[in-house]
Amino acid sequence: MNGADKKVIVVGVGPVPRGGALTKVYAPGLRLFAFSQYIHEAGFRVIMGERMFESEHKESTGEPLPWETRLLSFDGDECADAIAEWAQREKPIAIVSTTDVINRAAARAKVQIEPKSAAPPLWLDINGHPMAERQELSRVHSSDAGLIEQWKYLIPALLAGDHFSVCSTPQKYALIGELGALGRLNQWTSGCDLVSVIPPAPVFHEQPPAANTKPPEIISQLNETDFMLLWTGGFNTWVDEKTLFEGVEKAMKQNASIQFVLTGGAIQGHDERTFKKFKARVETSPFKERFRFAGWVSLEDLAAYYKRAEKKGAAINCDLFSYEALLGCRNRLFSWARFGVPIITTALSEITCLLAERNLAQTFPAENADALANALLKLAGEPEAGRNMATRAKKFFDEEYQYKILTTPLIEWLQNPQPAPDSGRRNELYDAQEALLAPRESCLKRIFQRLKKTIMPF
Repeated sequence: MNGADKKVIVVGVGPVPRGGALTKVYAPGLRLFAFSQYIHEAGFRVIMGERMFESEHKESTGEPLPWETRLLSFDGDECADAIAEWAQREKPIAIVSTTDVINRAAARAKVQIEPKSAAPPLWLDINGHPMAERQELSRVHSSDAGLIEQWKYLIPALLAGDHFSVCSTPQKYALIGELGALGRLNQWTSGCDLVSVIPPAPVFHEQPPAANTKPPEIISQLNETDFMLLWTGGFNTWVDEKTLFEGVEKAMKQNASIQFVLTGGAIQGHDERTFKKFKARVETSPFKERFRFAGWVSLEDLAAYYKRAEKKGAAINCDLFSYEALLGCRNRLFSWARFGVPIITTALSEITCLLAERNLAQTFPAENADALANALLKLAGEPEAGRNMATRAKKFFDEEYQYKILTTPLIEWLQNPQPAPDSGRRNELYDAQEALLAPRESCLKRIFQRLKKTIMPF
């Protein structure tokens, strides 16, 4: 069987980038696109299943992709059934899945396939720590109701996966702990590294997209002497909108050239509150005319904003202190660096700490508006130093973060995908098959009941 005959089903949450049509770029779609792209370029025949991020359940629009694409249902049960049916019909050498909701569907699909020996090995990508992300979502909505639901997504995946990938080294260690808690660190997996680290990719492949010839209206409104502070992407739960606003406003008081330009905004159906709070703060500011909101823009328009920020400006990332930030990653930083945009960021995640250590970004402590203002004033006052820093950051990412190299563990695994050493073995603590086939019951409840009978009999 040659490479082109080796089918790989790649499933995840879209939309994925297709030409210039996409305006909302989320991390799950970027991950699905990047995995599909590099598996395709490695010579495998990719069948990509895409489930939309939002419930409209529409296909991605734009130019067709060079691999086969199919639409997955927004319903979890139907999604699992479809993946199982594809696997039985197409007979792929492996299934590669990304994002928690699809990982559970892929895990359930694995145990639905008959005979069991026909189930292809399953690579599950967990791009960011699900429970840490859920913790921040719980804070935003003032409710812990979703914690059990998140475990119901995660437990089946951890029990069924044959190999895993994560976005950072800290997350790898967190996942190893979770695998141990579910009995996956056992006699059969001893000596086997079940988890690979694959940092995120930028939204483009070989070269950034060219900026539109006619600059967006907001850019046209800026003066040549203005320092443009750029925000790109969603206001997710981890964004410290309070420190972001207060720090930028403090800097604006001291430097009249600073203009804040925002592309992106609320994440519909996930977190619409954080962005709303930020906009409400801006409305009360005496400098509100210097906060400019472009909304979600196309990749070509986004490239025009990057180009202006590279000329005189910077892009900013502002995280709350959270385990999500410590364990996760920030896709947007990779894109900023590849475009040569100076970076201002909190130093919490693995990649931001690395940038700070190498003096490749202007960093500031989390939840410190004065420090943010000082960092911004320093770059605005020394734009040439910022451009030099950005040039070194671009060189670093171009040399150290080539995605073809970063995805090597996945491509090497696909050369000879195998079930995990403990696949099909009985786990003394948990019945994996029962947990996978009964998704409507609380996995945690059954687990704790069993634990109570075995090791907590009081």
